[in-house]
Order: sequence, then structure tokens, then C-alpha cells
Amino acid sequence: MANRFSVESKAEMLDCFMKDVPVSLIAQEFGCSEPTVRLILKEQGIEFSRPGRPSIEDSISPESLEELLKEYSSTDESAVKIAERWGISVTKLFGLLAKYNIPTRNKTPEMMTGKKSRMDLAMAMYQNHDIFVWEITKETGYSSLAIIEEVHKRDIPMRRPFTRRK
Repeated sequence: MANRFSVESKAEMLDCFMKDVPVSLIAQEFGCSEPTVRLILKEQGIEFSRPGRPSIEDSISPESLEELLKEYSSTDESAVKIAERWGISVTKLFGLLAKYNIPTRNKTPEMMTGKKSRMDLAMAMYQNHDIFVWEITKETGYSSLAIIEEVHKRDIPMRRPFTRRK
């Protein structure tokens, strides 16, 4: 499929991509699939970490990457705060740590105590029927699934009966 495009068309695809046009829109414009566009872009030297997105290493200089990794290693600041400051997700930060064989910090007893008290707060908020679950997730950082699992573990009555749709 990639062979049906002229050299000019392939260059135009690259130009669009370099102007931050999403792969999905490039594919739509040229009447082909997203994998075809990615294949053409790879032929022209673009590397993708996952479909449609350049890797974090492409968007951060090697010096900055080294600085980010040193910051995690040399401070006790939370991974969440470091990731926020660098504009990346915590998952991406831990992915980089794994890629460069940097050990992650162990959870200290203080961290576990803080986590337990946050869940206690989440349960207290849940039992207050005026607070929505999404508000609890925003306040405590727990996912709605984690909150509902904890509700079941603690035998807290559900706010509304559970029904399955048929």
C-alpha cells in the first residue's frame, strides 16, 4: 500500500507530520490507513514509541533526560510531583526509570500510612451521600474502581442497588 504513493506525496505526509498534524488526519487526507502513514514516516526516518506518537526521548534533550533521571534518584520528592513538573505521566516516568535501569524507591512506612489515611478519607467521603465518586477520586487520587473495591472489602452498603443489564 505504501508503494502507491509518489515521492512527493510521501514528502507531503512527512511535512504534515512535522507540523504536528495527527497521523489519523494524515491518513484521512491521503485516503489510506494509519499503519500505512506510520510505515511511510518510518521509511523517512521517524520513529514511534507507540502508534502515532513520538517517544519521550524524541521530545526531550539527552541532557534534560539525564537531569530528570538524576532528579528522581537524588531527591525524596514524589514521582507524581516530578512527573508533573516535567510534563509527563507517572507511568512514563517509571517507564524511563525501568529503561535506564534506575531502581524505584521502596515504599516507606510513612508512605503506607499516608496511603491508608487517604483511603480512610475516601471511605468517609463515600459514606457522605452528598459527594460523588468522581469527586472522591479527584480529592484522594484513587480510581473509582479502587474506591468501590474498598467499599466492598469494608462491607459499606452501596448507595444504590447493583443491577445487571440483560
